[in-house]
Amino acid sequence: MAAAAVQRARTGRVELPPLPNQQLLVLRVSILTGVTMCLCAGFIAGRVTWRPETAPATASWRSATRAGAGPWGELEYIPIKIEPPKELLPQLGGGPARWFFEDRSPEQVAALLEGAGVEHRVVVGLSGTAELWSTTPEGTFLAPPVAFMMSISPAVRTSIYAELARSSRNRQQRDPIPVSPELVESLASRGLSDSTIAQFRSLLYGAGPWQLFADFSTASSLIADGGERVRFARAILRADSFVVRLKLDPKTDIDRILRYWDPTGHSAAERPLLDALTRVKGGADINVLAFLAAMPGRFLNRYPDPSDPVESHADCFWTALNFGAEHVDGHVDDPEYVAASLRTRYQPTGKPPTLGDLIVLLDGRGAPVHAAVYLADDLVFTKNGYGLLHPWTLMKMSTMVDLYRALVGSVRAVTVASVGAGTEAHAVSSATPR
Repeated sequence: MAAAAVQRARTGRVELPPLPNQQLLVLRVSILTGVTMCLCAGFIAGRVTWRPETAPATASWRSATRAGAGPWGELEYIPIKIEPPKELLPQLGGGPARWFFEDRSPEQVAALLEGAGVEHRVVVGLSGTAELWSTTPEGTFLAPPVAFMMSISPAVRTSIYAELARSSRNRQQRDPIPVSPELVESLASRGLSDSTIAQFRSLLYGAGPWQLFADFSTASSLIADGGERVRFARAILRADSFVVRLKLDPKTDIDRILRYWDPTGHSAAERPLLDALTRVKGGADINVLAFLAAMPGRFLNRYPDPSDPVESHADCFWTALNFGAEHVDGHVDDPEYVAASLRTRYQPTGKPPTLGDLIVLLDGRGAPVHAAVYLADDLVFTKNGYGLLHPWTLMKMSTMVDLYRALVGSVRAVTVASVGAGTEAHAVSSATPR
């Protein structure tokens, strides 16, 4: 692993590991006698679902939603919820909070806390406890007591955490976990105790309907029972996503579909399989991952590998800039590189998005706060945060915009596409990403 990390650092490129078989499965694979050898190959690869004309819909797909037809073909997608694997949970850790206030002295931090709405007597108490404070040339650290963290109101927490989010040292405040109303309502059914749920609720902030949670480590450290900690982590870190499949039947225009999903013609080898699928009685389906490169194929619907020095530090911008790559680069946690890439490699299209375009969200100052990749029919490939707590998922673009409005306030979406070599780009933004 050490040698691999050194090689990544030298080359700036990362060799992708072999894809686990289950990563490409489409929830249900049927292999029946009499299917042609071509179809069997697709079934074994986990990319194809055959649905006989007389068979009822399986339980796995009863919640599938049929998308509007377009140049991408006729899509169906099923909503899923993914949870972190048990192997990841020990890596997430837990412990007391340690806030860093960039370019602030202890006196300035005390004034900031009082200005955020913390009572004067509480600020005096914090200021008088020397062991809570430490200073560096870059700023001031404060180790807030748990009782203080639990006592502050959502409005006060919002103000303080907005300040903390200015520094990359405060990762949880910089990339909080989005919490939907549905998640909050579901906690009682996840086997969590009343005290754990109450502690979690007291740490939420934001105007809603989405709320934010930036104290995972602290909340985990307050749960004494190991089994409860695992249930809590899986409940809170659960993420919504989709599995998407393309429906094929005798009326399907394969040429049109390939022009959309494979504009460069690299998937010509798929043509015989697609033609065969259109001849299957009752129709067939194929996972859209069959048309996509290793990125996103090897990342979609999973959490980062904590042992990988690139994945474990990946965010939305790294994800978007590496879309379509067979070999991803090592430029993680590098805002200057992201800013330069958006400035020189991409430009606004002024058109409706198409496969591979980036959807960049800009805040009120025009700074990029998020980037995702458009696939089809309002679906985007996204990673909504930094590091291990945030998986790679599919999301409706409209939902993503609503989420980031809850995270950062006013945002606007800009569609950008890569420019060819030698073509001058028109920058989507000159600001460094937040």
